[in-house]
Amino acid sequence: MLYPLNKLINLPVYTKSGENLGKLKEIEIDTNTHQISNYLVKSSQMINRLSTKQLIIKPSQVVGVDKEKMIVEDSVIRQEGLIGEAITS
Repeated sequence: MLYPLNKLINLPVYTKSGENLGKLKEIEIDTNTHQISNYLVKSSQMINRLSTKQLIIKPSQVVGVDKEKMIVEDSVIRQEGLIGEAITS
């Protein structure tokens, strides 16, 4: 199914076990392959909102996407190196 980008931005992101990770804030596209490289998720937790870091999710970690939410593997929050550098808006 195809979704326009504006319908995906701010989509809630959950793990398979139901943990709310935050909202989808950006999608990075590889200009050479025209494929999604990363999904950038801003945390929904109040303390983490003050941080400029974002969770970086690879397409292979996405279980599913619909008009209400994105579901990712539970291992996303346990894998080392998934917290990205600050990304300015």
